[in-house]
Amino acid sequence: MLKKLSYLCVMLGFALGGSTLAQEESEEVLRAKIMQAWKTREAKVKSAKIEWKEFHWKAKGSTVDVGSREYEDPDNFYHKQIIPPREIEYTSEAELVMEGNSVRHQHVPQTWIANGNALKKTPELRVWTKDHSKHLYANGGSGRDEPQGGIAKSGSVFGLHTPNIRPLLSSMRPASKPFVAYDLDKMIAAPKADKIRGRPCIQFYLTEQVHQGTYRLSLWYDKERDYCLVREIESINGTIVSQMDVDYEMNQTVGWFPARWSWSRRINLKGAIDWTFRAEGVRAEFNQTLSPALFDIQFPNGTDVIDNVSNTMYTVRPTGQEVFYSRSSPLTAGSSRSIFQAVYVWVVALLVGIPLVLLFGRWVYLRFRKPTT
Repeated sequence: MLKKLSYLCVMLGFALGGSTLAQEESEEVLRAKIMQAWKTREAKVKSAKIEWKEFHWKAKGSTVDVGSREYEDPDNFYHKQIIPPREIEYTSEAELVMEGNSVRHQHVPQTWIANGNALKKTPELRVWTKDHSKHLYANGGSGRDEPQGGIAKSGSVFGLHTPNIRPLLSSMRPASKPFVAYDLDKMIAAPKADKIRGRPCIQFYLTEQVHQGTYRLSLWYDKERDYCLVREIESINGTIVSQMDVDYEMNQTVGWFPARWSWSRRINLKGAIDWTFRAEGVRAEFNQTLSPALFDIQFPNGTDVIDNVSNTMYTVRPTGQEVFYSRSSPLTAGSSRSIFQAVYVWVVALLVGIPLVLLFGRWVYLRFRKPTT
């Protein structure tokens, strides 16, 4: 009897082991099919020029006043304001241009400026190439009048994964970093398919612990549409903090392509949705010849530029760059900002140095003075 039980246990173990291996092989096959579909889609898109219209809505108090010069002062009146003081809506145009692994994105968001008590258009332009990334805020991007620019080393993805353009990049470059915001190899495939808007979809997810609790990212890919990303949900302790949905239409050149998408967000886990965005009216042209100049930015006169490649900060002038900071030479002659920095350094040195000298002198006096009788 014992021998029969042992035999049954061994057979059961083999059966369970075989089932597990079969599941692993099945998931491996699934991942291979997804990757093959993505690479096929990537090969169809040599270049692209895409335009669309954006609709934004923000709730009262959903943002801070990054447009006020006094924002850095926590005791300032503007810092304590509710920004925006009312519900706001606006519409803007946007464009994304891609060739190979170079990307250009420009749009015109609107920022609430407390010291102007109004919305202000803040045009933004960003480019990413294999060599560098650059950005330009035409009026500072924060309500300031002077343009602000930046240069970063290759590999910088700042601004590349925003919901404004994430569906487009996930469609055209789904298997290539840094264009995708997710690493599917680090995510778990759900055991059962779900239905999103009536279509069978595969879910991949990951979880991690954050200071607020358990964070979960879930992604759904349409099995019948070349595994296009159709939904993305971020949640904390089961409460959705952001959700993105993407609808596709068939394009004769590249196959399934985003026709519209929407995104919503909540900052307060106990609060309501405070920011929504949707993109519609997509117009796309593929595999046209594009000028290399599209993927560079010539900063206009008066732009303050932070260059993280050369480790300098400068202002663009008609005669060239007026450097006011360099890591190798922090105080550059000929700049009013450098004079201010020099004065600042001397003042700090005096304020710190004089008490130290006095303390040292006092210590020497007490250490070496002759005792009195």
